[in-house]
Amino acid sequence: MTPRRAASARGPTRRRLLVGTGLAGGGLAQAAAVDGFLVTPGRLQTTDHSLGGPGGGAILRLAQVSDLHLRSMGLLETRLLAALHESTAALLLFTGDMVDRRVALWRLETFLRECPPRPRRFAVRGSWGPWSGVPVAAFAGQFGRH
Repeated sequence: MTPRRAASARGPTRRRLLVGTGLAGGGLAQAAAVDGFLVTPGRLQTTDHSLGGPGGGAILRLAQVSDLHLRSMGLLETRLLAALHESTAALLLFTGDMVDRRVALWRLETFLRECPPRPRRFAVRGSWGPWSGVPVAAFAGQFGRH
């Protein structure tokens, strides 16, 4: 037996550790890609948080919509609109990244038209705004109409 083999038989070598780490890292990257491109875009997540109530005053109900990156009016968007219509929220908040490209502006118009009326609505552009090619005035105009 050569000294090199004897050393590798005793435990992990630097090479084995690097190869194993690389394989694990590649697997994690693939899992993240699958989640980011296939799972998360189709997931509607709802949570309830108490902002007041017994002993603390009136309950304020908010509905928040974020990171839609509208590309179509598919199943997720239909489910989201249904959830918003069922909601008793007093405020409807759009917290960014509704669209990520200029050609999707008409989809945002469609989505906003289908949203339930609320006494108050607030919107922010989001981090994709500068890269979307959608002028701030066009974005503000759409939300202003709705």
